[in-house]
Amino acid sequence: MAIVYFNPFSAVGAQFSSGLDYIIENLPAKPTFDDLNLTAVEYVVDTLVKSSSSSSSSSSSSSSSPIPTPISPPFLANLLNSIIPNSVNDYVNKQIAQNLAVSPAQMNLISSILDGIADNSIETLGSYFDSVDELISTTECVSTIDKTPLYIASAIARASYGYWITVVDAVPPPPNPWATYINTNAAINYANIPTWVAASFVAALSGFSQGQASSMVIAGALNDAGRLIGSPIAIGAALGVTSGKIIFQWAQRPMATCAQ
Repeated sequence: MAIVYFNPFSAVGAQFSSGLDYIIENLPAKPTFDDLNLTAVEYVVDTLVKSSSSSSSSSSSSSSSPIPTPISPPFLANLLNSIIPNSVNDYVNKQIAQNLAVSPAQMNLISSILDGIADNSIETLGSYFDSVDELISTTECVSTIDKTPLYIASAIARASYGYWITVVDAVPPPPNPWATYINTNAAINYANIPTWVAASFVAALSGFSQGQASSMVIAGALNDAGRLIGSPIAIGAALGVTSGKIIFQWAQRPMATCAQ
């Protein structure tokens, strides 16, 4: 009998990929960050969440079907309008890790996964996420509930890898709308894919953490809502950071440390 491991949030990956398509198809010719932020929020709220109210009564086998949530679309839009810029700021300033609402055991897994993304070749990175999901599912140091952000980030990172491999393979020919923003040298683009995948991974964690209190034992409206809106805000943050890094060529600054 084979031993299998499943990512219970694998559908989030397809929703993330669809969001990248939505962004590149709906941005103006010379976008600003405000344009990007608005477009990412529109995708999550209008495409993933708002439409779920009309489809919640019917089942769907589509992996990119809307995310059912009792949170009102205006409330979620207001959250995302600040969450995405926060994730961008933390990414550019290398401050995502220190602002994650995670335990030391979760952080150990996160660091290990990021090391693997950096160390794997472009050929092996796709299958690497099978090992990531196995690592998450088998660890005894993190509870099933607290594995949620790790699974979501893994699903988004896996989808990010597949998406950018397809884009780079297709440019040129045939032309791809992302061709405006990526390098004309395919070798450089392939070399950049692990960096783009890592950005998707950490941004998803950043978005999820901003919807959580530091401890799920703490009661509160936002904390209770956080588990329910964890995936859409993780998708939104990952879309904003990943596409913004490519469109605007964001670089990461040296990490500053605060005096004790």
